[in-house]
Amino acid sequence: MNCVAAATIDVRLVALTAGPVSAAEIFATEIVAQNVAARGGLDAWRKVETMVWIGHIESAHAPLPSMRFKLEQKRPNRKRLQINALGVRVFDGVQGWIDYAAKGNSVTLEGVDEIGGRKAYHLNVRLAKGGNEEVWVDTMTYLDIRYDRMADGPAGALRRVSATYDDYRTVEGLQIPFLIETGGGPGITPDKMQIETVVLNVPLDDSTFGNPAAPHPRNRVRRERRASTSSSRADRAFDRTERE
Repeated sequence: MNCVAAATIDVRLVALTAGPVSAAEIFATEIVAQNVAARGGLDAWRKVETMVWIGHIESAHAPLPSMRFKLEQKRPNRKRLQINALGVRVFDGVQGWIDYAAKGNSVTLEGVDEIGGRKAYHLNVRLAKGGNEEVWVDTMTYLDIRYDRMADGPAGALRRVSATYDDYRTVEGLQIPFLIETGGGPGITPDKMQIETVVLNVPLDDSTFGNPAAPHPRNRVRRERRASTSSSRADRAFDRTERE
């Protein structure tokens, strides 16, 4: 998940490649291992089956200056994003560069850059399916502070999308960024996703991730609320903040 989400990695990366491994790849695997540990450890992330984020989004391009959102995520690759004033978006696909070895990807160290006044290891993730993604890891905390990838633009042409991560907090032993910014640049105000509540391992029925136009969404919400106290807490938090 991106947003949230879960990861698998052999920190020794014995099977990363059948051929010789470069010094840059060896050092990169050490950085990844430190990153996994800093974020709470592989075993802890493997136990996360679902994750719900609740908060607000600030964007100069949105119809409202601040919009409430709820992001529901479930293994292996399901997400449902609800934004008040914009509706619901359901989609598959999961970020998770940390599980690159399991996916057949590889990582090399490109150097050390300065990101927002902090020094960061610049890692290049070469995807088995083609293309690459880039990740910057803080040299002091070993937490992700930036992630770049290619995505479809409004006209269908590929464009680079950059996200920065800040305000890490501990949630059940995991380090999760409570502030995510995208679309920034010289003279450009970035869009901000400010997370306020994170709930792990709440029961999420597969129907949660069905067609947003499907009938009886209220019944689905009631089922989820009965299923778990934690889920009810998350729903109440979202409902309350929507009214404020």
